[in-house]
Amino acid sequence: MEKLVKEFNEKYMTPLTANIRLLDIQSELGELSKEVIKSQNYGNTKFLTNKDLELELGDLLYSTISFAIENNIDPKNCLNMAIEKYKIRFSKKGHIGSNQ
Repeated sequence: MEKLVKEFNEKYMTPLTANIRLLDIQSELGELSKEVIKSQNYGNTKFLTNKDLELELGDLLYSTISFAIENNIDPKNCLNMAIEKYKIRFSKKGHIGSNQ
């Protein structure tokens, strides 16, 4: 995924500052949240995925990976560190949450 985003950005985008990219991530997360709410008819039906929700998740992934690339952060390494952190938490606490 990183290679795909990097190649796309090199062809079509100019780098954004970290704060602008972070605002983009927040915006995309809000749009994804809206699609989750809509998919449940505002809490009246069971959650179901749909094409609009998948598109918004793609936008969020793109924005997040772009943030990493533009700030010289390896997204795969970040994911690996998070997984290791969660494994340790689970082995110590029986869950991956940071509280308790």
